[in-house]
Amino acid sequence: LRGSGTVAAGARAVLVLRPEKLLVLPEDGGAAGVPATVADIVYVGDVTRIVLDIASTTTVTAKLANRRGNYRPALGAAVRVDWAVEEAMILPAAVNLSTMTSNPGVRA
Repeated sequence: LRGSGTVAAGARAVLVLRPEKLLVLPEDGGAAGVPATVADIVYVGDVTRIVLDIASTTTVTAKLANRRGNYRPALGAAVRVDWAVEEAMILPAAVNLSTMTSNPGVRA
């Protein structure tokens, strides 16, 4: 998985992503991103939260602006989720995430 940061080869790591930085694409949208399944969709006024299951081991939440023309997957849809390298941090798994700013967008 792509992100900025340094972790020793073979070491356990944590990928930290902001929900609003995730891009949800149709499954046939090309090779970008990783495959995911839409597990839940929550409309929250100016944004929609899309809960995504990745490889049945990880759940992430994307926060998408409610704008005309934006891709909106259906519940249960196969999609791809992508992000820019500079918008993701890779940290050693030993880092205590509870000391960082709360981020409901990433659960593992």
